[in-house]
Amino acid sequence: MSDQFSNSDGNDKTRRRITGPVEAIGKKVPTLMIIHGRSIGDRYILDKPSITLGRIPENDIEISDPMISRHHFRIVRESVDRLVLIDLKTTNGTYLNDQHVFEAVLSDGDRIKVGETVLRFSYHDEVDIRYMDEIRAMIHLDNLTGLLCKRTFDYELDKVLFDYRDRGEPLSVAMMDLDFFKNVNDTHGHNTGSYIISRIGELIRKVVADKGVAGRFGGEEFIAFFPGQDREQAWVLCNKLRRELEDSTFYYDGASIKITISIGISEYPRDGNDPKTLVKKADQALYQAKGNGRNKVCIYGIEDVPFKEEEP
Repeated sequence: MSDQFSNSDGNDKTRRRITGPVEAIGKKVPTLMIIHGRSIGDRYILDKPSITLGRIPENDIEISDPMISRHHFRIVRESVDRLVLIDLKTTNGTYLNDQHVFEAVLSDGDRIKVGETVLRFSYHDEVDIRYMDEIRAMIHLDNLTGLLCKRTFDYELDKVLFDYRDRGEPLSVAMMDLDFFKNVNDTHGHNTGSYIISRIGELIRKVVADKGVAGRFGGEEFIAFFPGQDREQAWVLCNKLRRELEDSTFYYDGASIKITISIGISEYPRDGNDPKTLVKKADQALYQAKGNGRNKVCIYGIEDVPFKEEEP
């Protein structure tokens, strides 16, 4: 599920939603960029004759704002330099530079407001777009691990749960914490600790891959969610991560360091219907893993996990 920003793995769905083909340097292409709203920094290249924006996945541009209509507006390219914005008979309206509009020709620098989201329409070349992607990476990615920062992770989880409410499919959340990590910092120093956290971020991205979305919760804590994966499937995946980390040795500044991870899992809708509840119960399962000796994967509400490990 993961060219998010400059990484080669992890969280692809987020990436594909905001990227597109770019013309040669010097050739300007029309773009939309969110400049206010929960997904600030997301940008979209308008590379089709007609593009729709709305709240549901069937649109070319999907924005998870409850004030946006299912199909909110369409942008039609009438010629190379003439793009027309058309409101799709929405409840809350489409505003262009603070004016309520039903149809209007777009100009470079225009602001489009839909619901609580504001987008800027602009023409950009490849250099501009690469710069915008760098800025977006700074906003949304943890610079040490390359995983999503907590604010962006929270937004992605909330968005996916919103989409899942009518689908009847499971979704699992995993809270992760490195075992005795303070000892690493105290014994080897914070530079070594930072190096290990960065390497573990790489490992999490590799294992999660296209199965889910992972973020850095803070310090030595990490978090992930797995759309369409029940708690048994999530347990197998998380146990693979636990086992790979247990088998790894990190070398830095002359030291060789072993470390393990404890993980707790909750499942939607079995354990809750909202992000806060699911994270809380995954955290409770994490504390169960810690209490049972660490270096374990536990599931909320289950004392002894009956699932089989995946073959190495």
